Amino acid sequence: MKRIILLILTSILLITACSKAEVPKYNDPEEALRAYFTALYHEDWEILALLYGGDAEELAGYNSSIDKNNVPELLKSYCKINGGQIVQIDKILNRKDISSDEVEFTVTCIDQEGKPFKVRSTEWEHDEFRFTVKQIGDSYKVMTLPPYQA
Repeated sequence: MKRIILLILTSILLITACSKAEVPKYNDPEEALRAYFTALYHEDWEILALLYGGDAEELAGYNSSIDKNNVPELLKSYCKINGGQIVQIDKILNRKDISSDEVEFTVTCIDQEGKPFKVRSTEWEHDEFRFTVKQIGDSYKVMTLPPYQA
């Protein structure tokens, strides 16, 4: 009987340990930025949400019908419905250290077809985007949402 109970408890512990997703931690702001864009490009909303450190209230403003605590779903809706763009970093043009725990990157991006990405209006266009990466706790997170194109 003790063996059966021990086997059941061991199985429960094993299942619990295997079912928890590992939270990505980045000690380098550039690695965090690249991981963020990789998750975005592959539409991995769970990982993207873990790497996003910005304001969920801003996302909830775009999608009032989605619970503000459901950041993966808010990010998905922002990108699939509200005008957020699914892009990948092409080049990092500049890195500016704002403080010891905050960095601003200027990047160019490519779209899902591999073409240079530009945000356009009738009067202007730009192809350089700034992203702030900040250390929150023991990992860097991206504070900026993906580029927006109306």
